[in-house]
Amino acid sequence: MLKNIILLLLPVSIAFADNNVTTIDYATKCNIDRNASSCFSASHDTDTYEQSKSFIRKGCDIIGADTCLSAGYLYYTGDKKSGYKQDKVFGLKLLDVSCDIGKVQGCILASEAYKKGNGVKKDLLITNEFYISACNLGEANACNLVSYAYYDGKIVRQNYSTAKEYAGKSCDLGNTNGCKIYKELNKIFPFDPLPQF
Repeated sequence: MLKNIILLLLPVSIAFADNNVTTIDYATKCNIDRNASSCFSASHDTDTYEQSKSFIRKGCDIIGADTCLSAGYLYYTGDKKSGYKQDKVFGLKLLDVSCDIGKVQGCILASEAYKKGNGVKKDLLITNEFYISACNLGEANACNLVSYAYYDGKIVRQNYSTAKEYAGKSCDLGNTNGCKIYKELNKIFPFDPLPQF
């Protein structure tokens, strides 16, 4: 119940932040008062994506990973009914942070944004990085996609050993396609090849 109240108040608190408050004040309120709205406001006035993400991470640590994921989705897609004006950049940052803190859905949603170039520049390398994160969080289909990327070599440098490793992870997670892929790769490459330089 508390998460739902926080989720409903989050867009209101960000939208009605005091315009006279400086970024330094927001940063202070975020760091000292542990005020999530101040963290999110401070994230808008940073020099780099990583600085912005750092403030968002602090805000998400305060409100919780589930709420962070939900807010990311609502900002990314826009939900006027709930008071979330569409802001794909901010929403994607929230999804990115929710992925970092263990929400596999954040990884998948962020990967799809980069895969399609929806709200960001299309970047299949970043897509693959989000798939790796999702795989490491136990998403078997993401492991298959990473396996294929290393097998194919169009997105990342071709590496059959890594392709087989990710297919094996998928299989270990109970994905029958992952097991089939692993068996096929094992027939073709029964031993791990020498390191590729």
